[in-house]
Amino acid sequence: MTTPSPAPDEPLTPELYAQIHGLSRPSARARLSAMFTPRSDVDQAEFERRVDAAVAEETAALRARIAELEKDAAFLSALEAAGVHNWEGYDNACEIANGG
Repeated sequence: MTTPSPAPDEPLTPELYAQIHGLSRPSARARLSAMFTPRSDVDQAEFERRVDAAVAEETAALRARIAELEKDAAFLSALEAAGVHNWEGYDNACEIANGG
């Protein structure tokens, strides 16, 4: 069952963001379009614009997280190359990292 599309001034809810998490723009638009009935062509265009904006925001956040993880991985590689496994406290750090 579909419901009317959110009004143009109504924000996309966390539930809607969850529906499009990790999807490409066409996939996100298709998934959300199946959930809503457009009120008019103008509403449909605005809805698609908002979906595109939400997907772009999610994509930017994911890219930033990937960059952060790549930086952390590079630093870890540098520590390992410098012989961190021989440093005092290395075993304690491994235990902490593994939930111990």
